[in-house]
Amino acid sequence: EDKRDINYLAVALSKLAVSVAHGTPSGDDRNIFGEVPYKGSYIDPSERFIYTFSGASAEEDLEIAKMAHQIHQLL
Repeated sequence: EDKRDINYLAVALSKLAVSVAHGTPSGDDRNIFGEVPYKGSYIDPSERFIYTFSGASAEEDLEIAKMAHQIHQLL
């Protein structure tokens, strides 16, 4: 598969949309028809921020999203 033909921004935004709609991380099996089933978003426990990433494996995307949360907490 040619990875240059993947729109990672669109995938990340889709993960974000799923998290906003359901209030849960993307890929948690609550998706409805038409939503992406990919993991890679993390919701801050305060539910004020959602972090999402796309461009690696689902597990790596989720870890990067969690790292973004940790970095944001330091700011």
